[in-house]
Amino acid sequence: MVSFGGLRDLFKAAHQLPPHVLIKKISSRLRRDFKSKNRYHRDLKLGSRGPLPKTSEFPSHTNYPAFQISEKTSRALDVLAKNYCDHRFDLLGSGLTDTNAEFSPVNSSNRFESKRIRSLISVNPYRPIDWHADFKSGYRWNSDSHSYDLKIPINQGADIKVPWELARLQHLPQLALAGVQYQDEIRAQVLDFIASNPPRFGVNWICPMDVGIRIANILLSVDLIQSAGQQWDKPFLAEVLRSAQEHSDHILAHLEWSELGRSNHYISNIIGILWANAYLPSSLKRNACLAFCAQQIETEARTQFLDDGGCYEGSSNYHRLSGSLLTYAQALLVKLYNETPECFANYPSNAISVRPPFSPPPITCPDIISILDKAANLSEALTPEDSLPVQIGDSDAGHLFKVEPDGYIFEGSFIEQPLNHQGFIDTVAALHGSVSKRLDAQLISQLVQNNTYPVASSSTTIPYYGDLKELCLDIRKLPEASRRQRVIKVPNLSPFDLKLFAYPQFGSYVFKAPDFFLHFRCAPTRKKEAPTGHFHDDDLSIELISPMCVIRDPGSYLYTPDVEVRNRYRSAEAHDTPRATSWDIAPPTASLFTLPQIGSSSSLTFQPNGVAGKIETVHGTLWRAVIFTDSRITILDGVSAPNTLREMPEPLTYCDNYGRQA
Repeated sequence: MVSFGGLRDLFKAAHQLPPHVLIKKISSRLRRDFKSKNRYHRDLKLGSRGPLPKTSEFPSHTNYPAFQISEKTSRALDVLAKNYCDHRFDLLGSGLTDTNAEFSPVNSSNRFESKRIRSLISVNPYRPIDWHADFKSGYRWNSDSHSYDLKIPINQGADIKVPWELARLQHLPQLALAGVQYQDEIRAQVLDFIASNPPRFGVNWICPMDVGIRIANILLSVDLIQSAGQQWDKPFLAEVLRSAQEHSDHILAHLEWSELGRSNHYISNIIGILWANAYLPSSLKRNACLAFCAQQIETEARTQFLDDGGCYEGSSNYHRLSGSLLTYAQALLVKLYNETPECFANYPSNAISVRPPFSPPPITCPDIISILDKAANLSEALTPEDSLPVQIGDSDAGHLFKVEPDGYIFEGSFIEQPLNHQGFIDTVAALHGSVSKRLDAQLISQLVQNNTYPVASSSTTIPYYGDLKELCLDIRKLPEASRRQRVIKVPNLSPFDLKLFAYPQFGSYVFKAPDFFLHFRCAPTRKKEAPTGHFHDDDLSIELISPMCVIRDPGSYLYTPDVEVRNRYRSAEAHDTPRATSWDIAPPTASLFTLPQIGSSSSLTFQPNGVAGKIETVHGTLWRAVIFTDSRITILDGVSAPNTLREMPEPLTYCDNYGRQA
C-alpha cells in the first residue's frame, strides 16, 4: 500500500527537531497511516464515491464573451480542437497519438455507479479514452486497482507522467475556448473520466498534485461554456460538483506537505483545493478550505521563493510553474475576498483536518504581488531574444492551465512549445491591470476585475563587485593541466552595450544585447529546507547564444523510464561547466529526485566586462571566469593543483520539451 507523505521527510528533519517534537510527529505519521489503511478497506468494500450534492447550482468566475481571441490563436485552437474531439493527443514527446479504447474496467465496489455515470454520455457514437496507459511505451496500469497498490515503474521504459499528463485534462479549457459547439464533447470527456476513474482507483489518483491540476481544469472548462450563455443539464453539473468535492477531500487527506522540502507539488495541492471550493456550495467546511488556502498560499510564496524572486527548487521551469500557480491563486482569492468576504471570517478551524498549522478566523487576503513581480522579472531575464528560455535544472514543461496555445502549426498539426515563460510574465502583469492578447492574461484580468495592484518601482541598482583582472591572473598561474582557456568570437560585441541582470540567491547572472545572450550559473549554498530533486550539477555553467556559437543547457529528457538517461541529463557532463578529473560536485545517484552536493559555490565577480565564481570542496577548488572584450569572449577555467581539469564533454541532444529531443 502506498504510504502518502512517507517517513523520508521526517527522518530528514529528525536531527533538527527536539525529541518531544519528533515523538509528536512520529505519532501523527502513524495516525495518518492508520487512516489510510481504513480508507483503503472502506474503498474496496463500500466504494469510494461521495454522495451527490443536493444542489446543482454552479457559479461562474469567468466571462467567455470578454475574451479577445486573435486570429492566430483561433487557428491554433481550431487545429487542437479537431484532434481533441478525435481523442488524439501529443503529450511529452508522444507525437500525435490516438487514445481511443474500450471503457476501462472499474472495481466491483464502484462498478454500478460508474455504469450509471457512463449512461449520461449523450454523444453517439462515443469512443472512450484510455486514461490508464502510457501510450508512448504501451504500458498500462490496472484501472480497477486501488491507487495505494499501484507503483511507479523505475527503469522499465514506462513513463507514469504520460497518463498523468493526459488526466490533467488541460485540453478541456482550450476545447471550450475553441467554441461553444464543443460543449457536448467536453461533457462526454468529463463523464468518461469520472466514470473510468473512481476516487483512489487507477493510476490517476496516485499524485495529489495532478489531482489538483485536473479539477481546476474541469471546473474552468465547465465555467467557460456556462459563461458563454450555454446551459448545462442538472445531472451533469451534479457529477461535476460531486467530483469537485471528491478531489478536494482527496487532496486534503493526502497533502504533499512536510516540515522540510515542500515544493510545487504542495502549491498545486492548495490550488486544487482552492479551485474546487470556489465552485462548491456554501458551508462552514468550504469556508475553512478557502481560508486554509489563503493562508497557505502566502506561507508557501514566502517559503519557496527567494528574496531575488527565484524559486528555491533550483529549476527555471519549476520556477515558472510555481510562480504561475501562485498567480492564479492570488487572482482567484482577490475575487473571492471581494465577493464573499464572510467566507474568510466565519469558519471553524477544526472543520478540516490538516497537518500544517491552521489559524482561527479571520484570515486576510494574501498579498504576494511583490514576490510575483520579482519572479516574473527573473523569467524575463532568463529569456533570450527570439528564443526559448534558459533551462536551469529540470524541465518538464508543467502548467496549471494551457488556455493560450504556445507553439505553431506545422503540416496541419500544432507543435507545442511549453517552455515559454511569456504566459507567466503576462499574467503577473495582468494583476497590475496590464492588457494582453494572451488568453491566460485575459483570464487573470477577469478574475481580479478592477481590483488590480499598483505598479511598484522596478529600478534597482546592480552592485558590481570583485577584481576580475586579479582572478584571471591567478587562474593563469595554475599548472597547465589545471587550467583551460577558450576564446569565442562574437562580432560587434562591446561590453558597454550589454544589459546586466543579477539574481545571486537563485544563482543566475545574465548579459544581454541584440543577437547576444549569456547566462552564468553560480548558486550559493541551498536553503536547508529546499528540496534538491530538480537541481542539476550545473554550477559555473554557461549558456550562450551568439551569431557564431551556441551553447545550450540540454534540459531534461526523461525521469523514471530510464535511470541512466535521467542521471546523464542532470550530471555535470550535460553542462558546459569545469570539473576536476577525479571527483564530482553533485554526482547523481539511484535516488532520482535528490541531488546532494559536496561543495559550496560563491560568486566572486560581477562586472560589466565579466563574471566569475568558484566551488570549494574538501578535494580542492574550481574556478571559472567569463571575460568580455570587443568582439570576443574568453572563458578561463581552473582547478587547484595538483588536481587536473576534466575534458569538456560533447553536448547532449537538446530537449525542447520533456520527452522530446529536438
